[in-house]
Amino acid sequence: MLRAYGSVSYAGFKSYLYAGLKKDDPRVQAVLDFCRHNYTVAENPRAGTDGQYYYYVAFARALRAAQIDTIDAVGADGKSVPRNWRADLINQLATMQNADGSFKSVDERWMEDNPVLITAYALLAAQNALR
Repeated sequence: MLRAYGSVSYAGFKSYLYAGLKKDDPRVQAVLDFCRHNYTVAENPRAGTDGQYYYYVAFARALRAAQIDTIDAVGADGKSVPRNWRADLINQLATMQNADGSFKSVDERWMEDNPVLITAYALLAAQNALR
């Protein structure tokens, strides 16, 4: 059974943008709605820690490509709160960095227990957030 989760949703969103779909296209609106209702940098939405660092890369690249600086995140109470995704991501990454500059593994799935890989992912995500 197919399911939506954070990293694949943001990767799909970026693909829609690169394919030339406009922000008012129903497919783009559907993925933006998913992003608003599942906004977090604490995990890969609906996948937990699986692919968390790849999620950060997909998240940052997609939002940067869309030229979005804030997301109106919808809380459990149904209220919308504007979030500065760049600041949220940088602050989250800061909590995950080791003293030697590498990043803490949070899951072994998809090789995300490899410190070289996850550090590269974290730096790519930070690079996109800071541009």
